[in-house]
Amino acid sequence: MNAKPTSLRLNRPGLAPLLAVAALAFGGCGYAAVAQPPELPAQSPAVVDGDPGQPPQPVQPVEPDEVQPEPADPPVEADASRLLGAWLGPVPGDQGRCGTASGAFFFQSDATYAYNQQTMECGGFTSTGTYAVTGSSIAFQQLEVVNCPTCTQMAQFSVSFSFVTADALEICDPAGCWTYHRQ
Repeated sequence: MNAKPTSLRLNRPGLAPLLAVAALAFGGCGYAAVAQPPELPAQSPAVVDGDPGQPPQPVQPVEPDEVQPEPADPPVEADASRLLGAWLGPVPGDQGRCGTASGAFFFQSDATYAYNQQTMECGGFTSTGTYAVTGSSIAFQQLEVVNCPTCTQMAQFSVSFSFVTADALEICDPAGCWTYHRQ
């Protein structure tokens, strides 16, 4: 195959140095070498068949000015009504001798919640209380912890939240972030 060198035209100046280096690496010869498409014979233009009753129409060459990337999925808004239901995921923090654990949040429409934690070695507990959503923050008012007489029964704490997808909720506190999946 005999390739003719041609100039490289870019509409994105930030990509020019990167693509020029790549062209030199792959094309060699000290300049950007890009293979030309084969030329069609002048006597036989390319045609596309249309309706059976219509004569074929010549194909118009299309030269894109710029490649457009596919749009990314729009971010899912943090909406309090989307929290409703059950969410299963990891337990924040180190569970020590209790081994691995799973946690499940249950958000009710009456602004009450339950959080159930189960560990491999120590069993589990359920905390209940109320919650309030402001923007991308959840304020919890823990009222009791069932099945754990040694646990702190009443507590207040806040976390931030966002939706990774429609069915994946990320909850963050100063110690880290954890992803929960809709059940």
